[in-house]
Amino acid sequence: MDRMDGLGDIVKPGKVDPSWFYSRLLAMGSRDNRPVLVPLSFSLPAIVYVRGPTDLPTMFMPLDTLRAMSRTFNKTDKNGALSSVGFSPTWSADFLTSTALLFGMHLRPGRNGMPTWDENGLRKTVDFVTSWVADISGALPTAPSPPATCSTSRGRGTSCWQTLRGPFSDSRHSRTSSDCRKRSAATWIFRWLSQDGLIPVLDDVLFAGIQRSSRDKSGARAFLQWFCSLSVQQTLITVNQSRRIGVFGITNGFSALKGINEKDLPMKYPLLLGHIPQENLFSFPETLPDSWLRVRDVIDPWIVATARGQETETLQKKLEEWQNAQKK
Repeated sequence: MDRMDGLGDIVKPGKVDPSWFYSRLLAMGSRDNRPVLVPLSFSLPAIVYVRGPTDLPTMFMPLDTLRAMSRTFNKTDKNGALSSVGFSPTWSADFLTSTALLFGMHLRPGRNGMPTWDENGLRKTVDFVTSWVADISGALPTAPSPPATCSTSRGRGTSCWQTLRGPFSDSRHSRTSSDCRKRSAATWIFRWLSQDGLIPVLDDVLFAGIQRSSRDKSGARAFLQWFCSLSVQQTLITVNQSRRIGVFGITNGFSALKGINEKDLPMKYPLLLGHIPQENLFSFPETLPDSWLRVRDVIDPWIVATARGQETETLQKKLEEWQNAQKK
């Protein structure tokens, strides 16, 4: 953001109206209440069922409910070993990050590019994952691996974690609801991962900005103003569908413009009807350190190893070791 031009001349009523955006996303790209980056898209965590139970919650899938429902689908072979698991929290790094966000870990920038966090939130996350892993495998260090995709999980698991860009990138799911009902591939259902009625927005929020060193700032501003208009995003969704491009929503995610998600996406993706959460139901991430994508490769394995009783060092110590290794 330090190298970016301000966007106050286009993000204003009459051009790109600030009221179109999810306010927290716009604030994440602002400095001193002045827009520097405009949000384009974001992802939400979904629990996808290929052969779904009939007693699923209406829209949300609370963590405790997911755990309880998954346990009933665990299976053992004739030797008493686990052969199938309904769901494991260790299958996805993004699931662990989402869980940490929901438990109030509040990851944010600290010193020297390292993150800082709420220790109580970290402990709640580790305790929850530890308890779940023990519940699945009787505290054994391993459990059956996840299915490669939801579509191949028949006979192995009943659910998997993913964003909806995967299923909805298949053009078969962006048809009319009657078309969807005719296709066995469209029988999957989903619920949003949640805790206390909140759904975590993942850390892959996509922003756009204009560098101060840009040779064509006017052209860049014209493009951003064009791309962030309601009519253009409506057209992009239609083109994605009609040409079967295989891109979900806007830049393969939910749009940062509320109206596009609430009104336009359900018209093109009927499985979203009645499943678009209101803004107040989202838990948005903190601004993360520059090194976040690399730091995650330390944090997520640490949570899994700690949950399995295989880690003795603290997260702080693990990150310090990682940082020292980067300097060599």
